[in-house]
Amino acid sequence: MTYIRPIDTPTNPNWAYATEPLDLIPRTSDPTGAGQRMVDLCSLPTLTQGQYAGQAFGDTMLPWQRELIRYIWGHTDANGDRITRTLFCKIGKGAGKSTFAAMLALCHVMDLAMRGEGYRGLVLLLSPTISTADSVMGHVVEAIKFDPELAG
Repeated sequence: MTYIRPIDTPTNPNWAYATEPLDLIPRTSDPTGAGQRMVDLCSLPTLTQGQYAGQAFGDTMLPWQRELIRYIWGHTDANGDRITRTLFCKIGKGAGKSTFAAMLALCHVMDLAMRGEGYRGLVLLLSPTISTADSVMGHVVEAIKFDPELAG
């Protein structure tokens, strides 16, 4: 059986036939362009830690990360409101979860501010330890400090 990624729906009865991480992420038609706008925004922050320090996050982003961002923010209803409001991802150890979560959190709040919808966004981080949560927030703080426009 050939696996076909669903479009604009999180359900797919053929999920067991997926062979790549990208296959498990539904496609979206992204009618408002909000998904691509968020991919572009998440591409901008500079990584400050690890082997990719000094590079823009967009230069190191994996295809499944781009598609997940596009789906979260691009899957919208007729009013342009996001349909995906809550997300649970189970990602293996050493796959860049902390950096990815930090970029999503930072860019979500930046997107709200840029669109004039407020200067705060709710980001909930569930972590087994305080040090793990601190690691994610450390990525956010360092990305802000490194950016000349955000540092102030």
